Amino acid sequence: MPAKSAPTPAVLAHLPLQLIFPDPAQARRVIDPDGVAELAASIVSVGLIHPVAVRQQLDGSYVLVAGERRWRAYQQLAQADAKFATIPAMVQARTDAEARRAGLVENVVRQDLNPIERAEALHALKGALHTNWAGVARMTGLGARRVQQLAGLTSLRREVRTALRDGALSEAQARALQHLGKSAGALLLLEYLLANPDTGAEVAMEMARLMKRNPGTTPYAALELRAADHPASQLPPLPTPLDQTETGRLVAALRGVLRKLDTLGDDPGAAAWEVLDLARAVGQKAEELHSVWLADTAVE
Repeated sequence: MPAKSAPTPAVLAHLPLQLIFPDPAQARRVIDPDGVAELAASIVSVGLIHPVAVRQQLDGSYVLVAGERRWRAYQQLAQADAKFATIPAMVQARTDAEARRAGLVENVVRQDLNPIERAEALHALKGALHTNWAGVARMTGLGARRVQQLAGLTSLRREVRTALRDGALSEAQARALQHLGKSAGALLLLEYLLANPDTGAEVAMEMARLMKRNPGTTPYAALELRAADHPASQLPPLPTPLDQTETGRLVAALRGVLRKLDTLGDDPGAAAWEVLDLARAVGQKAEELHSVWLADTAVE
């Protein structure tokens, strides 16, 4: 059996920017312009620490394997100074499959991807490697549990993925929404979390579990169920953005009544039943309003 030939080493070259193009299979979808500007300032101050990595095409152009932010920073600098018209690059002799795999691994491990982009990159890497999630974990150096957490984000509703991609929702909050799948309840809880961004992951997880166990339950009804299992003193305060709305003031008033009832002991009297009837009426009206909103906005 003939011996395998050693891989061709990468060669350092200074390449014109106009001959380099981003990889169309690049997992990164969003490049932060502020981050590019900061990197450009750093390059002016201390120089380029690491060359970009490219692969030559048959037409003489080059495809980026790694370093798109560095390439964009040089493009920005070249508009004012011609000395940045070329960039140091390591020209790598790789097949298309090898280059894509290397680029995907770098994206997952080193690039500042948002959670959805990272999840999509993991799925792409799994397909490129023809392996299981354990193999992806070994290739990237991420723990198996972390890989599973990220990979699962692609199963969320489209609206949830969009909010997570845009940074309006935290990854921990999004994982809470996984309990509700693509149900209408997931959309209701998403609306609540967007209006109450300070809601902690633990509270969001409890709300999601309660809504799953009690189909048709609204987020506010889930908070009421949660309150029954927690002393009033342990309930989280309402987030400031909600307090500034008419709905927030109403909710704050109802929570105040709840806390008052918590202090009345075992025999609150007839007043408690009147409050209960009122709470049921408020809950019914809230569910009617949410049903109308869902009918107007449901897309899946």
